[in-house]
Amino acid sequence: MPDTTLYRALFGATVSLHYLFPLITIGGSFVGLLWVLFRKHLNLDHFGRHIQLMGSAVLMGIGSGYALEFQLLKVWEGYSEVLHQVYGNAIANEGLLSAGCLTLSWGILCWGHKREQYALLVVGSSMLFVSTLISSFYIVSLNSWMQHPDGVLLMSNPFGAELIVDDPNAIFWNPTYLPRLQHVLLGAGLVGAGYGLWILGRIPSMARAFGAVLGILTLVQWASGHDSAQQAALYQPEKFAAFEGHFEPYGPADLVLVGQPDEETHQTKGIKLPGFASWLLYGKTDQDVIGLDAYNARMQPDWVQGAFQSYHLMVTVGGLLLLFAAGLMIGPVSWLKSLSVWVLPLALFGNLVGWMAAEVGRQPWAIRGILTTEDALGDPSKPLWLLAVSLLLLTGCLGLAVGFGRSLVATRKAIA
Repeated sequence: MPDTTLYRALFGATVSLHYLFPLITIGGSFVGLLWVLFRKHLNLDHFGRHIQLMGSAVLMGIGSGYALEFQLLKVWEGYSEVLHQVYGNAIANEGLLSAGCLTLSWGILCWGHKREQYALLVVGSSMLFVSTLISSFYIVSLNSWMQHPDGVLLMSNPFGAELIVDDPNAIFWNPTYLPRLQHVLLGAGLVGAGYGLWILGRIPSMARAFGAVLGILTLVQWASGHDSAQQAALYQPEKFAAFEGHFEPYGPADLVLVGQPDEETHQTKGIKLPGFASWLLYGKTDQDVIGLDAYNARMQPDWVQGAFQSYHLMVTVGGLLLLFAAGLMIGPVSWLKSLSVWVLPLALFGNLVGWMAAEVGRQPWAIRGILTTEDALGDPSKPLWLLAVSLLLLTGCLGLAVGFGRSLVATRKAIA
């Protein structure tokens, strides 16, 4: 087991919990805003439970954010040094500003609910939605830069290599940013549709309406996913090859529906559509696509199986959501309550495995082509107290996530 495995697992679990927070808050706050604006089927007691759920999500986001900050500063010193050099204090300031705005938004919601002031409920819901949205702009930009580090130069000198910021605008507006942001926000929209079904799915007309939204967003997300796959093939071809289990150095790429890549034999067994991945990319089934064997070991993803399976799980969840949307729109009324329960957890799971595919596919690089995960960690022989504190913070984040889940279940039971 590599020395970095434990620290990678800790960081991966923490950042995954943090990633769920904006999805829930963006989707949930937008549903709450529509709920209070149109006041259709609005019950203040039920809306109060919604406010409690948003408060739990905010707490989960802030708590996991500070847990991440601790790990970055104390454990991943190499990465923190590069991040500070490229982004300066922008990310740290964004975290403080985001925490303040989110807390204020939730406070306004609580005050408006207590006073039964609908205008304050609108203001609080809007602030919560916008502040999380702005925060996601920065975070997605940073993640996109890690995947495709544009705007910097890696210069050699007698003392080693030096990273120089060449174009600050290119750092933020790197070529993969907008497609990735679109994909993330559509994912948040799917979570919002699931949240609306969870809260209001007991009402047939609302279940039908959210089912239609779910179907439209899923179809648009599939189109966005196609764009993202093309972006990966262009800017991270080794990641795309891992997604499709394509090992051949230069040849047509099959679309694997169900399968398992073998990293020893460099073959992928399963149900395939020959040349169909090439067709999706270039419109020709015989178009050559660069495969994993064309790259040296340093550039190949170090866990092809993880990238492949998480990517295929994401696509599978998209198909299931489309089926659920069809059932909600045209199925009998007796189906609605049962179907609406599954959309939110499915949407959250689909977003999570999509995130895992993007992050696992980038490894062994923390910042592609610039900083390996091993160098980002530095000396793996960390003091035990760092490991203990990291575990404790992760446990706290898991507790917040479990608390949010229990609140969701209690809310549905209360308003069913």
